[in-house]
Amino acid sequence: MRAWQHPEAVDGSHGSARAWLFTVVRNRLTDGWRHDAARPVATSGDELVNLAAPDDVERAVEAWGIGEAVAQLSEPHRVVLYHAYYLGQSVDETAAALHIPPGTVKSRTYYALRALRATLEEMGYVQ
Repeated sequence: MRAWQHPEAVDGSHGSARAWLFTVVRNRLTDGWRHDAARPVATSGDELVNLAAPDDVERAVEAWGIGEAVAQLSEPHRVVLYHAYYLGQSVDETAAALHIPPGTVKSRTYYALRALRATLEEMGYVQ
């Protein structure tokens, strides 16, 4: 339909007709996807009965256990993991914040994760 509506685009004087047609198809697919995403499908409610509610108690127990395992780490290891994972800092950012060399950050992170894994295995969280 688009080719019939725009014969000047497919006559070859403005470039490849094939490329233009692929662009038209891609744009139509994108528009359709966006249209469907913007208008969610209404449900009758019967489907909602089959959905299971998330079990927050299980997650809370796991978080408590992980907190205990982290508390058993040495202070330098705990601080490096805090900066690296909780704050999301890079090795260089963590090194600057703690005033230690980047190599020390890497080794402390490695040994902290090893110790954390061993503790979690003892507690039964990791097999």
